[in-house]
Amino acid sequence: MNRTPTKRSQTILRSLLLAAGLLWSSPGRLSGSEATTGKSHGAEADHAAPAAKVEPPHAAPLNSNSGHTAPLVDQVRDSLKAPFEPAIPLPAEITASGNLLLKPVPPVTIDELRPWRTQVEGALKMRKEKNLVGAENTLIGILQADAPPVIQKECLKHLAQFAIEARQYSRAQQIYSQLVSRFPSDPESPEILFRQGMLFRQMGAESMALAKFYAVMSSAISIAESGLPRYQSLVLLAQTEIADTYYLQGKHSAAVEFFRKVLKLEHPEINEALIRYKLVKSLAALERHSDVIAESELFVSRCAKANELAEVRFLLSKSFRKVGRIRDALVQTLELLKAGQAAAAKDPETWAYWQQRTGNDLANQLYREGDYASALQVYDTLARLQDAPAWQLPAWYQMGLVYERLGHVEKAVETYRKILGRQSEVTNATAGLTLVFEMSKWRSENIAWANNTEKESRAAIRGVDLAESTNGAAPTDLSQIRRKP
Repeated sequence: MNRTPTKRSQTILRSLLLAAGLLWSSPGRLSGSEATTGKSHGAEADHAAPAAKVEPPHAAPLNSNSGHTAPLVDQVRDSLKAPFEPAIPLPAEITASGNLLLKPVPPVTIDELRPWRTQVEGALKMRKEKNLVGAENTLIGILQADAPPVIQKECLKHLAQFAIEARQYSRAQQIYSQLVSRFPSDPESPEILFRQGMLFRQMGAESMALAKFYAVMSSAISIAESGLPRYQSLVLLAQTEIADTYYLQGKHSAAVEFFRKVLKLEHPEINEALIRYKLVKSLAALERHSDVIAESELFVSRCAKANELAEVRFLLSKSFRKVGRIRDALVQTLELLKAGQAAAAKDPETWAYWQQRTGNDLANQLYREGDYASALQVYDTLARLQDAPAWQLPAWYQMGLVYERLGHVEKAVETYRKILGRQSEVTNATAGLTLVFEMSKWRSENIAWANNTEKESRAAIRGVDLAESTNGAAPTDLSQIRRKP
């Protein structure tokens, strides 16, 4: 078939082929457009120097009809109609390019557990809506439907939590036991054992709690290497709970041993202040006063900002008194009363309790032992901490007693009257404060009566009756005063 391309299609095709590099233009050969315009540049061609004839490789003349070769336009058109055949892949070294950071497309995965998880989420939604019975029945139904193991674990853990919230501790223990028995090699087994230990201790079964805490530490054999960091923290926690359990049982020697083992680890996760505080309390319960003094002083130096500082200072002062170091006990008490004012802002009630107890214990002991000056110093420091009647007036009353012992009767009466002067500030006085008012009134009246009685007694002893002995003479004339028979 002999087809002659139109001028427009020939021009478009030639432009495309030139752009693609498939058709080369020759200096000694007319382009297609020039051939169709009737040699518009013929004059220039006649006078031009002859040039070498260069043919583009594998290119056929656009209008050649020789042979059986079809025009190029027809070849392109026919190739477009032919069915597409995929090209042979090029080698990787040719196609590889560093221009883009290509990431492999993840394969599409189907979550086969999604239907089960949907049911579990539905149960949790029921629980949130306070439909506890429906939530529990849904989880039990999932277990009875032979769900995959991972779903069974989730259901059992949720059921155990439901039982704990309902204070059904025995049922929760049964569920936890099923978890451990069904999945003995599971990485979460040590955590389940720890939960059982804490639950047993809550139930008052300290021996069973200890067994579970020890089981946490012995379960290291079945733990994979990837879970060791989490397991180490859990073992550390189990050790502290073993010490606490011994302390609750009254086995203070074992508690001291475990607390000291934990402190020797110097692990960054350890709450050092709390562990040292419990160690001091265990030693105090054993009345090992020398150890209490050593550990308490270490606590004061290392944990000066801890909330337990007030009680530790009280125990330290008490141990000092037990070993006869009264001066050191006085120093610790005054430190507690003075330095505690700033720290009391965190927990004022706790600090007030230990300040009052420490001060009163030491001051009362000093009073009983006759060290009235030191006792007065402690009572005065206590009274200056707060100006609330319930705090200040009992301290003032103790100061009045000390003034009496020191023979400062006038100061004692002044102190008692100062207490009575603030009685109008108190609307609903406690029994203790009411007693302070009553005793202050009684003691001030008693001192006044005693003074009058003493004056009368002294006058009687001297046998002087000024009204009768002057015989009308001036009382200043001592020569006229006669003694009563």
